Amino acid sequence: HFSEQDCKKGTELYRNYYNEKGKYNNKLYDGIKDVLLSLKEQGAKIAVCSSKYEKFAKEITDILKISDLFDAVCGSNLDGSRKDKKDLIPYAVKSLGGDFDSDKENTVMLGDTHFDARGSKLCGVDFIGVEYGYGSIEEMKNEGAKVFAKTPYDLPALLTY
Repeated sequence: HFSEQDCKKGTELYRNYYNEKGKYNNKLYDGIKDVLLSLKEQGAKIAVCSSKYEKFAKEITDILKISDLFDAVCGSNLDGSRKDKKDLIPYAVKSLGGDFDSDKENTVMLGDTHFDARGSKLCGVDFIGVEYGYGSIEEMKNEGAKVFAKTPYDLPALLTY
């Protein structure tokens, strides 16, 4: 029930806080770096596909020292565009050098929220939900998610390429 002006001010305050402090609070899940390294060694193309502002997403991969494990880091624009996963997934495929229409059968979205599951469904790409994230498994299931990884170490067996 905020006014548009209050919403803009809130967004500005959040972004300032996140830029100064919030982005430094991220931590890697146990085992995720090993899994990413293994996937890269096997030739997988990997992209971050985040609703976060793209600049922040790139900075976070730098802070966590995992930038070299991704072929692309994709996020939203400051104006709020490209924040929905249905827009981000095709953008990520294109950023990886692919053509979304012809490469969607080889695309898998890994995610921890119903937004990820819904975006995958709307884009017609496979989805693997992760149980170790922030989202609700039930909400992901309500969006059609059927395959889940309990830990990062479960991911390789679920991915085929």
